[in-house]
Amino acid sequence: MLNVFLGIIAIAGIVYLCIIFWQKYTVKQANKLYESKHELGSIPLNDEFKLANDLRLTGESKQKYDNLLSEYENLRGVTFPDIEEGIKLVNEDGKGINFIKTRRDLNLVHNMMEDADLSIKEIQANLAQLHELNKQHHLLVKDLEIEYENLKSEISEHKEEILPSFDAIQLKMDEANKTFLEFSTLTENGDHDKAEKVLGTLNNEIIDIKNDMKNIPSAYDKLKNVFPVQIDELKKGYNFSVNQKINFKDDNFNGRINNLNELINQSYEALSQLDLETSQSINTKIATIVDEMYARIEKEYSAQKRVEKNTKKIDEYLEFIRKQNVSLTRTLTKMNSNYVLDHSETENNRQITEQIKNIAKTVNDDKGAMKDGDAIYSLIDEQQSKTIKTLKQIKDTQDELYNSLIELPSKEQNATQALKEFDLEMRNCKRHLDSLNLPGMPNDYTEQFNGVIKEITKLDTAMNLPKINIDEISKQLIIIQSDMDNLNEYTDKLTDNAILAEQALQFSNRFVHSSETIATARIKAKEYFDKKFEYSKSLTVIATALENEQSGSFQKIENEYFAKKNNPNKLEEINKKAD
Repeated sequence: MLNVFLGIIAIAGIVYLCIIFWQKYTVKQANKLYESKHELGSIPLNDEFKLANDLRLTGESKQKYDNLLSEYENLRGVTFPDIEEGIKLVNEDGKGINFIKTRRDLNLVHNMMEDADLSIKEIQANLAQLHELNKQHHLLVKDLEIEYENLKSEISEHKEEILPSFDAIQLKMDEANKTFLEFSTLTENGDHDKAEKVLGTLNNEIIDIKNDMKNIPSAYDKLKNVFPVQIDELKKGYNFSVNQKINFKDDNFNGRINNLNELINQSYEALSQLDLETSQSINTKIATIVDEMYARIEKEYSAQKRVEKNTKKIDEYLEFIRKQNVSLTRTLTKMNSNYVLDHSETENNRQITEQIKNIAKTVNDDKGAMKDGDAIYSLIDEQQSKTIKTLKQIKDTQDELYNSLIELPSKEQNATQALKEFDLEMRNCKRHLDSLNLPGMPNDYTEQFNGVIKEITKLDTAMNLPKINIDEISKQLIIIQSDMDNLNEYTDKLTDNAILAEQALQFSNRFVHSSETIATARIKAKEYFDKKFEYSKSLTVIATALENEQSGSFQKIENEYFAKKNNPNKLEEINKKAD
């Protein structure tokens, strides 16, 4: 029980201490608010309002001053007393224990103080702005007056450079002067807020006039000096070209000159109304047309020089092509009597002849137009470029055709020589086979041999025709050469088999009486050799038997044979032994 009592006493003590602490804290905060309020009240706004009132403000500025003064008086007459009452209330509440109400009153006073502080700062800033605008505007009145007079002098001094726009510029200056007088009056009367708005308009008007003074001279200079000189040059250039018998496609020179003059007048009119954007756009169009007309005159003049130069070149080139065509025609006629021509040589030559005639007609027509003064040189120049290219193509075609023709005798000679070599090679092959003294030849070999003989005979017949077909002869040569290579390979293999078979049969005599297998194989191999002329089978039978009887015996015969065969000095010796 005692402990409970002691606990209650302890809690009561803590509560009492908290109340004492809160009361002291509240009093402290109230004192701070009072000091802050005292500081706000001591700000010398009265002096600032007096200075602002001395400016003798009017209009919007005076209205702004009155609103600021009313706001300030409301602060001093209403807000500040309310704050003092709030501070007293906080002090009184702080002596009690209604913490919530005390806290709410404290926050309320604190918020009132912040609002009052913000209002005072805004009033100070606006009063300062009134002073600053008054100062600036009075200074600007003098500066703008000087700037206006300088601009007026500049306009007068450069009158000739802006002549079409002079009257319009003067009107703009009058408007700017009116705006300046309005600004000056408002400044003197102390209506600085409205004066500030008028100042923005005045600055824009002055900038606009300065931009005009910057851009008008160059636009006017083109109309007064540049374009007229260029048009005069174009007229002289055109007249000179006409005197030189230079003509223009779709010639409308005078119409385009009239159009240029009309555009110049339109640009003048736009300048007189200070429509610089339209004037500059028209000037760009004029410059484009002028450049195009310069380019056309230059194009025709340059084309005339090239045409005069290329006409002689084409005449010489054309004459060369004609002579070459005559020579080609003669060669073609001669070759056509001795050879079969099946590559459209005659038709190609006919087309070339026709092309030459057409080119000659075009060249003569162009010469006639130049002589009569009707030539449009740029068109002739384009045609001549095509003509030169066509003549080069014709020459290349002529050269190709001529080379193909003159190669025919050489190809015939080569074919004749090849025929002789084929004939000699076949004779040598026959003599070689005869030298082997073989009992006969295999049927397929005989067919292949006779086939090559027939092909050579066919080639010989084709070579002796009144008109030789070189293409067909060339094809036959390829076929014969291929068949000849196959025959030579067959002959070489047949020779090897026959000689080796003979040598193996001779070697087998050693084993005839001692080996029944060898004796039987020898009889069969002899039959293949002497009666059937199948030397490969004969060799296989006897070689197999020898190897079975005595391993390596035939291999030795074969090695010695090929060693001697591959040595040309031993070839004759091999043939003698075979005999």
